[in-house]
Amino acid sequence: MKNGQIALIIGVLFLLLGFGCDNREEASQIPSDYPDSLAASAGASGVSYDRNRGADQVRYTLKTAYPAEGFVEALNSRLGRDGWTPLKADFMNPDIPTAHVTGWTAMTDHRVQPAAQVHLWNGEWQNQAGDILIYVLTYRYPESGPANLSDLDVMGLHIPPEAAEKARAHVDKF
Repeated sequence: MKNGQIALIIGVLFLLLGFGCDNREEASQIPSDYPDSLAASAGASGVSYDRNRGADQVRYTLKTAYPAEGFVEALNSRLGRDGWTPLKADFMNPDIPTAHVTGWTAMTDHRVQPAAQVHLWNGEWQNQAGDILIYVLTYRYPESGPANLSDLDVMGLHIPPEAAEKARAHVDKF
């Protein structure tokens, strides 16, 4: 995956989450207030939930070695049992394949100092109701430092059909 495609994915996520805008809702930190698709994995630390523009989000960290095969397999299995179908292409940009096709990608993030090496896995699913589910998995460490391939950052985003349609309508503004 090209850096431009990764930047687009990250940019779309920022759009969906509305970072820096005044449209934020007060978010409960009670897991049962969120869809089962966002259940944190056993052993997760730093679990936090957010709600914005109709989408629900979970973030947490797991101690698991790159490439987190066990976590990815368990996530795919759980979501499959719950009726989620993996998407081969980004729901907003069908020219960008998801991690279900590409697997892990790597890039250097020069937006931060010092620059960071990032290993990225971006999977997307859809259920029969039209909800979209995105899981972005990252390992991040300073480009010039030792590789940290044991702390996995997990971000899950559950987007209802109405919010997904609004996001698709605004993707051309990026």
